[in-house]
This record gives sequence, C-alpha cells and structure tokens, in this order.
Amino acid sequence: RPIRRPPPRKQQVAKEERVYSKTTLFVANLPFSTDDEQLKEIFVGTNIKDAHVVRTRNGRSRGYGFAEFHNEDDQIKAEQMKHGIEVDGLKGKRIISVTKSTSVSSPQHLQQQQLEQQQQLEQNNDNIQQ
Repeated sequence: RPIRRPPPRKQQVAKEERVYSKTTLFVANLPFSTDDEQLKEIFVGTNIKDAHVVRTRNGRSRGYGFAEFHNEDDQIKAEQMKHGIEVDGLKGKRIISVTKSTSVSSPQHLQQQQLEQQQQLEQNNDNIQQ
C-alpha cells in the first residue's frame, strides 16, 4: 500500500492582507440541517439579498454559509442584530457567529492599499507641518 500523506497546510493569511466584504456576512456554527431558505429566515427583519449554505460534494452541510446584503449599511445592521443568536437545529440549539466575510487580497489590491496608506501618511505629515 502506498503511504498516504496529509495534504499541505494552508498558509495563514495576515489580517492586513484580508479584504473585508462590504455586502457579505460569514455565518458559522449553523445546524447541519440548515438549508439556504432557513439561512435566509435567520435574517428575517434585515434587508437580505441572498443566502447560501456551503455543502460537501455529497450534499451534506459544512455548518457555515454566507448571507449577502444590498449594501454595507444593511450588512452592518444584520451583523449587529444576528451575531450570537440561538438557532434551533435537529440536535438542539446552537449559537451562531456572524462576521464580515473576508478574502485574500490580490497583489494588485495590496499595492493599492499600501499606496493609499502612504498617501494618507504624507497628507497627515503635510497637515502637521502647516
């Protein structure tokens, strides 16, 4: 039998390299019985655009999903309203975690961020010298 090696670990991404979405929330600790419609129902009372539960190839829930909103204000309000609430599942109640969704920055985005930070520093220095 061939020796099975574990897959290589994904490298941790530094927080400053993450890009936070302005319209999407990451929802963790969902009951495995939750589907897309039930995830949308969790966000009743918010201006939700769409919701998606992430599933394995065989269709089983991975226990997390994403909720998309029309704009940043709706996203922020929903995060504040729904973070830490209890949700009923088949095996009892669960407390869900709702946070802003992140993605890894592209090199171009990182360069743009650094350029903007440098310009802001220069502007601040100019204001101090005046």
